[in-house]
Amino acid sequence: MSDRRGVLRWQWRTACVSVVWISVIVAALWFWPARLGGSTTFVVVRGKSMQPTFDNGDLVIARHKTTYAVGDVVVFRVPDGAGKGALIVHRLIRAAADGSIVTQGDNRSTADGFDLHLADIVGSVRFPVPAGGRLLAVFSTWWFLAFVAGVFVAARLWPDGERCDGADAAPSPRAGLRC
Repeated sequence: MSDRRGVLRWQWRTACVSVVWISVIVAALWFWPARLGGSTTFVVVRGKSMQPTFDNGDLVIARHKTTYAVGDVVVFRVPDGAGKGALIVHRLIRAAADGSIVTQGDNRSTADGFDLHLADIVGSVRFPVPAGGRLLAVFSTWWFLAFVAGVFVAARLWPDGERCDGADAAPSPRAGLRC
């Protein structure tokens, strides 16, 4: 009977590990950045033009779609001018048959003055991460990275809790060290 339980436990663990790995792979494919050939773009909101929908410092995750509808919150790349190449998060308020579009921030009374086309849209916002941009800013500082590296090194070097009572004690399992 105990052999059967052991086999069932092993099958259960194998199934759980498989589900976790499949989930990780699917999430990695879904979140694969557009810069690396994927369809997902990450943008940190700057300014107040999209309040109350998004606040300054929010992270938005946008995915490329084949069609966009009026009312969608989109991320577009500025085609020309001083901000050429910058990514902006605004709402699509008008789309013409020739492919030209008009966008506007939710906190603005006038439309954007950009000469935009559907090809300028990078993606439609799927979901925001409130204050996610601020967290990314903290995570990318040198002192945070140094702290994480220090914790990792300390965890690797921390004694495993074994105590040696005499000189003839068995070697520690860590790197062949003796007590």
